[in-house]
Amino acid sequence: MSRYQFEIRVSATTVSGTYSTPEAAEQAIGPDKISPDQLQIDTIGLLEDLLNSWDVLDKLMSDTARPSLGRSRQSLLTDRTFKVLGRHLWQLILAGNTVGPALKDAIQQDRNGRALQVLISFEGTDSDTLRLMGLPWEFLYCPLGFFVAARAKLVLSRYVRTTEEHNLDPTKGPLEVRFVLALPEDAGFGDEHIRVNRMIDDLRSLDQVGITVDEWPPDPSLAGGNLVNETAPDVIHLIGACRGVHGNAQIFYSLPGERADWHTPGALIDALVEMSGREQGYGSATGTKLVVLHLCEWIGDACDPSENFERLAPDFINRGIPAVLAMQYPLGARKAQETLKTFYQDLAEGKAVGQAVQTAREAMREKNHDMRWFGAPALYLRCADGPVRIPDNAPVGALSGPSFTVDRPIRESPIRRQLLDVVQTCNLDAASKLGLEKWVDRIASDEASLDRTLRARMKLEVDDSSRVVVFRNMLKVVSGDVRRTG
Repeated sequence: MSRYQFEIRVSATTVSGTYSTPEAAEQAIGPDKISPDQLQIDTIGLLEDLLNSWDVLDKLMSDTARPSLGRSRQSLLTDRTFKVLGRHLWQLILAGNTVGPALKDAIQQDRNGRALQVLISFEGTDSDTLRLMGLPWEFLYCPLGFFVAARAKLVLSRYVRTTEEHNLDPTKGPLEVRFVLALPEDAGFGDEHIRVNRMIDDLRSLDQVGITVDEWPPDPSLAGGNLVNETAPDVIHLIGACRGVHGNAQIFYSLPGERADWHTPGALIDALVEMSGREQGYGSATGTKLVVLHLCEWIGDACDPSENFERLAPDFINRGIPAVLAMQYPLGARKAQETLKTFYQDLAEGKAVGQAVQTAREAMREKNHDMRWFGAPALYLRCADGPVRIPDNAPVGALSGPSFTVDRPIRESPIRRQLLDVVQTCNLDAASKLGLEKWVDRIASDEASLDRTLRARMKLEVDDSSRVVVFRNMLKVVSGDVRRTG
């Protein structure tokens, strides 16, 4: 492990941690039992609704003709709201167990100026785990007195565990960004449409960044009539409006010859995934690495302040997109312009996605003088963090990012071959085997910590007897007893 990383693994009933450093073997913490309190979850939900409605309330309470509203604004719209929210999040999964103190110790460790990457991963697809995944973890507040994501040397992202991992696998050349605009001009979005196009024109001035623009839905009367090109872009950036109906997201757009209306997002998700090349057999080096879900500013009554694109992020992750950046609050073109210039310039220069997001968080908070904007970008990963592109003039090893490698050779060794044999003979489906093979490739080079790593993985898989057998047999290989059972 060449970086400092603390991963918090959460399910509906357990929490565990893994602390990795360049100097020592991987440290496993837990797993410990947790019982998320329903009252706390409800309180977090109420505070989140307040944050989602912040802009609307701010405008209503800024009426100078009604001084009493101004006083209410000062007492209600305060940074204390974020701290209370963040403390509830900490109490929900990190209080009263061994993982919270271990994270505090890791944060305070001297790392010679190097960043600590904090990952929060969620294991399981049950409704309770998915509900936990959807909470605003970007506001996690440490008892030491700060927001975990707000520390300059911390990078917070959400890691979604899947049966098959897709790597970022950066290649050399300019960063290719494709904007998809779902902003119907006939429904009051005309002015925002103009501002968005101005913003995109400004982004075209960035060095080593190529930009194309499409409208959603595409006009079938035009040549092509679809969003798919032969070459997938590095980044797909969707800008649109969203609302929630009975817990389900809907996207606002107009079909050819019809007035704009709310639609379920399935067709749009299908089109963007097809554009990404992730389901057309493209290699990971040529498929899209990042999808950005950008909620535009509210236009009249068209949008719902309680809803955002974040609930769509897992849909893209599960369809093979390695990284998804979802904006949790509406971000108009004026507010987004400078932030996106910094973000895309960082990506073009070879910075890791997580690092570029962290810089964007700081820029949004400083520009808007509002702590709420720090929690706007929610980053989901299904792979190790890293860059999406390598600048043409960048020497190998010169790029920043916690896990950057170029054409990394897999170290062949007897132990790796034996572990892969265990995977091949195990009683799991093909997708699970493929995911385990890639996991073996990552861990096999560090033979000194294999025993510890396998034992930690056994604890995490305790509820799946078939997978426990696999890791138990791997342990026998590591200990020299290659007689396999099960």
